[in-house]
Amino acid sequence: MSADQSRVLSVHCPWFPKCTGCDDLNVSFEQQKQKKVSQLAALFSIPFPRIPEIQFVQIAPAGLRDRLDFSLQDGALGLFDREHKVVDLLDCAQLSPALQGWLKDFRKNLPPVPRASIRLRVSPNGERGIWLDLANLDAKKILDEATWLGSLGPVDIEIGQRRKSVKWVDGKPKLKDPELKIWSSTIWRDQPVPLYGVVGGFTQPSHRTNQWITEWFRDQVAEQNFQQIIELGTGNGNLSFPALSGKARLIACENDALAIEGFQRSLRELVTNGLPNLADRVEVHVGDFLNHSLEAFKSSDLLIANPPRSGLKAFLNPLKDSPNLKKIFYMSCHAESFALDLPRLKDQGFEPKEITILDQFPQTRHMEILAVFER
Repeated sequence: MSADQSRVLSVHCPWFPKCTGCDDLNVSFEQQKQKKVSQLAALFSIPFPRIPEIQFVQIAPAGLRDRLDFSLQDGALGLFDREHKVVDLLDCAQLSPALQGWLKDFRKNLPPVPRASIRLRVSPNGERGIWLDLANLDAKKILDEATWLGSLGPVDIEIGQRRKSVKWVDGKPKLKDPELKIWSSTIWRDQPVPLYGVVGGFTQPSHRTNQWITEWFRDQVAEQNFQQIIELGTGNGNLSFPALSGKARLIACENDALAIEGFQRSLRELVTNGLPNLADRVEVHVGDFLNHSLEAFKSSDLLIANPPRSGLKAFLNPLKDSPNLKKIFYMSCHAESFALDLPRLKDQGFEPKEITILDQFPQTRHMEILAVFER
């Protein structure tokens, strides 16, 4: 990024400041960087012996997102303003070109319901998906009427909190169990690995920034001779495959059975494509690991944690009985919950060795934190 770009961002948005999606659209790149670094540094009020310099990485000032979550309200599709009314966004500078095209086409034919939460996403190969979360009566209306669903064309459609897939049976749309498709990708060593999931499932919001994240994890693991890794919040394997780039065993802990099913499918496909059978080095724990994975925790020398917005909290309890655990890779998109976990980490003798802010959400107050702690 040039010096001129560091002072003034070339991101134009006709919806700012009415749309509340971007708080800092009129703030220069350098000011955004300093603001986020200062915000994170202020959370280290705990007197750690040494605090490393916070690194800051920005892939691009805009155009990163391959997944959006908008609200539909009385014909307006977009994000809420400060009066809790939806700002009708014809486009959005934060979207990748592929997702921008999907939004443009989708807006030509909005669903015939008054209100809904809508996720649009594009896969690394450009496939399109939509997840509609709406009232049961509106879902029934869309299914019974069928015309709107049929007009979407070759799009993967999911409806409802249970993320049921829409399938056509005898010319009529029916809700079936969720179907796993490739919606994101990761890496194993230098090999790309497709990841299976559902449209409504969790992935990183950007393919470009996720490539940086997975390469960062791979390189961190490659520099160490870990014997056993325990991962909390495996999901569909986004960080698992980079972690398996070494020779260590992996204990994968995840509550979402569907996500783990996607992870295991990706493991099988590696063998189909002539790559090693990594499943021989993977042990999967589905459910609350605190009830049945404590021994695995105690025998591991690396912990990978990518917690929800609430942070790790009680999941850090086993640290006190895990003398073999020497290092923690912690990834968080919520600085406040990250800060709440810091005292627990310090009490167990862990201190930060490396801290990086990945500017995955430019022009907003949000940040992705990648941190390395050592005992």
